[in-house]
Amino acid sequence: MSAEVSVDSQRRLGIILLDSSHYTTSFLHCEPGDPGPGLLPLGYWECPATWPVPSTYTVARGATPSAVIGGDPGALAGVQRASGLLEPRCSMVIADCGFFFSFATSLTQPSRLVTTLHLLDLATTAAGRRPVVVLTYDARAAATLLRDHPTRRRLHFLGLDSLSTWQELGSEDWALRVRDGAALLRFELVQRLEQSDVRELADQAGAVLVECTLLSPLIDDIRGAFPGLPLFDLAALVRILLSGRSTAQPS
Repeated sequence: MSAEVSVDSQRRLGIILLDSSHYTTSFLHCEPGDPGPGLLPLGYWECPATWPVPSTYTVARGATPSAVIGGDPGALAGVQRASGLLEPRCSMVIADCGFFFSFATSLTQPSRLVTTLHLLDLATTAAGRRPVVVLTYDARAAATLLRDHPTRRRLHFLGLDSLSTWQELGSEDWALRVRDGAALLRFELVQRLEQSDVRELADQAGAVLVECTLLSPLIDDIRGAFPGLPLFDLAALVRILLSGRSTAQPS
């Protein structure tokens, strides 16, 4: 594990992180077995073992959760710098929050940055004429972000920030709350997915897209709530694309 900049970009994943106080460093090269820049375990994006190839992490300074969800222009410079650091070093670059989508389309230089919301066109194509369920942390903010997107009328936003424990993830110590409250977060998600409006939505929808990257360890629960529907999860896609294997699960 090293912070040196001369890294072979072949089969290396670059990950742009939100600006959060729990990260131990702002730039880090990792092998899958190394400690990551944060404290969350296997399955979460900041854990190197989640990925089948070496990873390089960098924090987008100024891109706090509230700034990114709110579309704060002040966060754009941090995203621009982070993207510039990773793209020459990595074969693929992703962002650990779907709301980076607005910044990815505003970068002043051509960018290879991919976010969960870049899968929208694919999801709406797969859904045919049916709606696409977008599982997101903040449904209102997601709808505002995508108000001019060509697929907007096809999207149904299912937000989690109204759930009591999920709501607390808007705080500065969100990572500690995720680590210490993982069981409760899952319980609340499963309860929400079992409600009648979600069951009705599952019957009407044609696909599901996961915007919130904190849902990655809970994909099986989501899949169970939407049986038979294509589920678009960027983490699973990245593992398939970079590993050369057909598995979508972290090993």
